[in-house]
Amino acid sequence: MSKIVKDWIDSNDRASDEYVNGVESFLKFAYTGNPLTEKILCPCRECSNRYYQDRDTVNTHCILVGFEKWYKNWTSHGEEYMNARTSHVYNNVSEDEYIQKDEINDIRRMVYEGFGIPTMGERQPEIHEVVQSDESTANFLKLLKAAETELWERCEEFTLLAFVVELMHLKAISRWSNTSFNGLLKLLRRAMPKSCKIPCSFNEAFSMTRDLGFSYRTWDVCINHCMLYRNENEKLDECKICGASRYKKVDGGKKGNQTAEKTMWYFPLKPRLQRKFWSSKTADLIRWHSENRVDDGVFRHPADSRAWKHFDEIYPNFASDARNVRLGLAADGFNPFRSMSISHSTWPVIVIPYNLPPWLCMKQDNFILSVLTQGPKEPGNKIDVYLQPLIEELKELWEDGVQTYDASKNEIFTLRASLMWTINDFPGYANLSGWSTKGEYACPICNKRPQARWLKNGRKWCYIGHRRFLPNNHNFRKDKKAFDGAHEVRSKPKLLSGAEILQQVESIETEYNIQDVLGKRTREQREKQQARVEKKKDFQTASQLEEKKHFF
Repeated sequence: MSKIVKDWIDSNDRASDEYVNGVESFLKFAYTGNPLTEKILCPCRECSNRYYQDRDTVNTHCILVGFEKWYKNWTSHGEEYMNARTSHVYNNVSEDEYIQKDEINDIRRMVYEGFGIPTMGERQPEIHEVVQSDESTANFLKLLKAAETELWERCEEFTLLAFVVELMHLKAISRWSNTSFNGLLKLLRRAMPKSCKIPCSFNEAFSMTRDLGFSYRTWDVCINHCMLYRNENEKLDECKICGASRYKKVDGGKKGNQTAEKTMWYFPLKPRLQRKFWSSKTADLIRWHSENRVDDGVFRHPADSRAWKHFDEIYPNFASDARNVRLGLAADGFNPFRSMSISHSTWPVIVIPYNLPPWLCMKQDNFILSVLTQGPKEPGNKIDVYLQPLIEELKELWEDGVQTYDASKNEIFTLRASLMWTINDFPGYANLSGWSTKGEYACPICNKRPQARWLKNGRKWCYIGHRRFLPNNHNFRKDKKAFDGAHEVRSKPKLLSGAEILQQVESIETEYNIQDVLGKRTREQREKQQARVEKKKDFQTASQLEEKKHFF
């Protein structure tokens, strides 16, 4: 295979002969593989392989706008995907040399990706010297140093972090105990050169990989979703609201191995937002909504919406720094077993940063999993119990912020965040907002003045007030026969302001009590009924024994 020269892509002089000839060589390659095609994907920085253009347009775009620098593997134009075993053809190194270097670079790339830094084939971003640094950034720099440290002097096969990751992988798939792993480390230290930097124990090796920051918190939850066992309630054995046991019980009513009835997982939000700024490229993209977005009245991004602009007017201090993050929150439940016969519900709560460009903000890679809970029953209206740690962290990010290192400007700044809106289906909307989407007052827009009618035969509510939203002179407003037998003369309902909504809900009780768990009957009544059932069972058992004695 002949070598394809692509050095011209990195050139900043687009008027040079090298660059112009390079664009021509790309066009020749693209149309050779697709001789019957008039239009191809344009790889310029604006089109970015999203739009088809003819040959002359592609040539003009690449010279005037510039060729996308990360696009050096022309897979969208017929070139084979280049991995560690094929890309050596395009470089002046042997295959074995390339694979060896690529395996070492994979560890460095793993560190970047572990901290949320994209490596889409482009040159790895450089880490600047930071005068001030928080703990997370220090851990990142420490890991990066381990990814570049030789295992011993002149060792070309492994770096320190690469070797530790390989060992930890073998431990996991082979199910080695910590004791056997410690013995192996001692043996390796004896067999290898004295300058070898292998960890002395499993704890030391684990602490090295733990700095990648994939941490989470777990809290036990009341089986009835009443409360979390955290903070001052961390050591309780029973729910202080409904009295349900915290732990599962074995036969005879005794506690087993202290296994909680229900558990939730929480993934802290602050470190995940901080990592977005540890790459100069991602840090630039976070400011896209303010510095690169074209504000021409066309709705292309949430920043073009009235809600976003109104928020900027109310909070100018927050809006003055484009690095402050606007967030959306999505929550929904699903059954992971794909079987309706299994009663199970998993509820993830996902946070989405909307500062990024529209082609990135809704990518799965940028979704931040915040809360995860599962069990036989869904949280329902008590989902706010699970949202407590997230709400506390959002308050801190809004009021105080968090010190964050910005790689694009090489400085420490105070990062703040705001939750702009939520994304849900209608039942999920009811759980998150507190507005019931069932019954007579199901419509949150109509609010206290709905036009709902109970159908006797159908035994359900019917909502027929939709004609209110039509223009005043619309024919449907006067059509009695096709609708409910009446003219519709009302205007569409007025949207309530935040102050009006707050006035409606400020008197609502937000503390859970026993009635919320057990319904109309009290706990004592429930226990008495249970005792009567048990007594009835005992009586029936005794009667059956008496009958057997009489028969024999």
